Amino acid sequence: RKYIDLQYVAKGVELMGVSFAEKSREDTPYDEKIDAGFYKESEETSFLKMSSGDFVVLWPNDAHMPCCQIDQPQDALKVVFKIKV
Repeated sequence: RKYIDLQYVAKGVELMGVSFAEKSREDTPYDEKIDAGFYKESEETSFLKMSSGDFVVLWPNDAHMPCCQIDQPQDALKVVFKIKV
């Protein structure tokens, strides 16, 4: 709620689920200390295949489920920038 996330995949691949927080069912309530809440996957969730060199910008109202594996476990390196709103 306080930050825009810019997530950049430097190496490897991952699958990331994205949906609007207001259309998702809350699983763990928002915690102001870590600026995060957790939601259950919904039918509104879209999945992005993120590969080396890809980035995504996630706004505070975007619920996202990063670090999902594609087919099998594999190493990935990702850089996350937090941009204060």
